[in-house]
Parts: sequence; structure tokens; C-alpha cells
Amino acid sequence: MPDELSDLFQPDNVRSGHSLETIGKWGGIHGLEKGLSTSAKKGIHGDPTDIKRRNDVFGNNQPIVKPPKTIIELIIENFEDEMLRILCGAAAVSLVLGIATEGLAEGWLEGASIFVAVIIIVSVTAGNNYLKEKQFRKLNEMATKKDVNVIRHGQQSRLSAFDLSVGDLVEIETGEIFSVDGFLVEGSNVVAD
Repeated sequence: MPDELSDLFQPDNVRSGHSLETIGKWGGIHGLEKGLSTSAKKGIHGDPTDIKRRNDVFGNNQPIVKPPKTIIELIIENFEDEMLRILCGAAAVSLVLGIATEGLAEGWLEGASIFVAVIIIVSVTAGNNYLKEKQFRKLNEMATKKDVNVIRHGQQSRLSAFDLSVGDLVEIETGEIFSVDGFLVEGSNVVAD
């Protein structure tokens, strides 16, 4: 049922009417209630074992967060810049030519100084990108935090949208951005984008 339920919310299935046909085969909203062990008036039972069972079967509503790039990945990413690769090539050529023409005692200075400049540029850029990514993650986390009104076992409560489970009965307020896919059970003059 989890895959079938997920398919109901695919944009192509909604537009084509396939989603409505599938709900009709299940017996409409009442069949869906029965299949999800929920109530259109009282919501799910909501005790910890019920929530765990639902999360095991359907998954949770936690956002998928990509792991942050490591500092090594950010350093390697810097070398995608063509100018930096040209500088490294120039440093290598300068190092070889300098040693060949002026000897090891003084010939390495120019090539090594270019390498030092590249190391400084890469270190500063990678460090800056690391800090920016860390700040962006923190801001994004704050922006996505949202509480919603939920009815569980006939009682209204406010929870994080990330703690919603399949079968929860959510009360939608004016101007609200939907936190999950769902079915409208009851409403008046509801318009959605």
C-alpha cells in the first residue's frame, strides 16, 4: 500500500484522474480510512507504538538532508577552476625550468612561490565555502521548521510537520503552505495553488 499511496500524489496521476480512480477502487474516503486505520473525525490513535508502526510501513516525514561536503571535497572542488589548474601547471613548469637553468639552490623559488599562492587561494576559498554552507544549512533548518494543528485520537495538538504520520488529520489554516501530501476531507471555499 505505501507505493500505491505514493503514486496517488504523482502530478501525472492527479492530472489524468488515475488517482481518483484508485481511491474509488479502494472504496472512496471511507475505504482509505479503513486501509490507513484512521478516522476522518478523530485522526489516528497516535500512541508511540502506532506511530512507530506507521513510520516503519510508510516512512517518516523527516526531510532528506544531504550530508555536508567535507573540507577535502571543497578543496578538490576548487581545482575544477581552469585558472587554478593553469597556475599549477605554470608553477610546475617554472619549478622544472628554474632548477634546470639556475640550479637547485635558487631555481625552485619562483615555482614554489606560485604553489604557495595556489595553496593560499585554495585554503581560503575552501574555508569560506565551508562556513557559507554551514550557515546556509542552519538558515534552511530554521526556515523549514513548521508546526501544524493535528487531531490525534480526537484531541487537537500542535506538532512539528516533521512528526506527522500517514493517516494524521491536519487542520489547515488560511494561507498555510501544506507540509505533506494529503486528501481534503472537509472544507469550505478552499483554493490551492
